[in-house]
Amino acid sequence: MSFYKFRTLTPIVFETGILNRSFKNDWIEILPSGKIIVSKDYAWDGCTPKFNFLDLTIGTPDGRVVDYTYQITWYASLIHDAVYQFKKDVPITRLEADNLFYEELCKQKFKLRAVYYVGVRVFGWIMGSWKFKSTSVKIENKVDIC
Repeated sequence: MSFYKFRTLTPIVFETGILNRSFKNDWIEILPSGKIIVSKDYAWDGCTPKFNFLDLTIGTPDGRVVDYTYQITWYASLIHDAVYQFKKDVPITRLEADNLFYEELCKQKFKLRAVYYVGVRVFGWIMGSWKFKSTSVKIENKVDIC
């Protein structure tokens, strides 16, 4: 059973290196400039897998609270979930989506970023995320070290 833990209160803009691609639906917009915009009221479950059992959430932790406002993996899980949710339509590969997740964890200086990155690579493959569309745009396969 799926549930939502987080919701955006305003549109969230991510500056990425994914250039010259376009996509737009009610929840996500990809601009040729590399910006990815996730709309207001987008809801997601944070880092997965997780499930509720007897009023407890069991699964992948979302990390500590930063500045009394959000959990440390908030932005990373947001961009990753939004791109994965529309993976059949967005002009972004699974590797690029996973790299966006890692880059956001780096920006937050999340200490377990390498572990979580391996988790999304393996879990995404197991769950069938290899069905992402390919793109004719040359893709940089390297993940920069934070």
